[in-house]
Amino acid sequence: MEIQSLNELQAADERSLAFSPFGLGERIRPEDAAKFQQSQVLGIELADQVAEVTRQTFDRLRRVYA
Repeated sequence: MEIQSLNELQAADERSLAFSPFGLGERIRPEDAAKFQQSQVLGIELADQVAEVTRQTFDRLRRVYA
């Protein structure tokens, strides 16, 4: 793994720009890609039976993904 600058870490991965609400296809703006990716994970609801520690881990991973 290579150490990256903050700008490099914040830059959109070109592969993610091909995914939109309409599916795989034409590239979209990085701002729109960020909104779309976040909306995908924000809409996931865990069942009430899921253990609290699992719920906390899921929420942490969701923030990292976003």
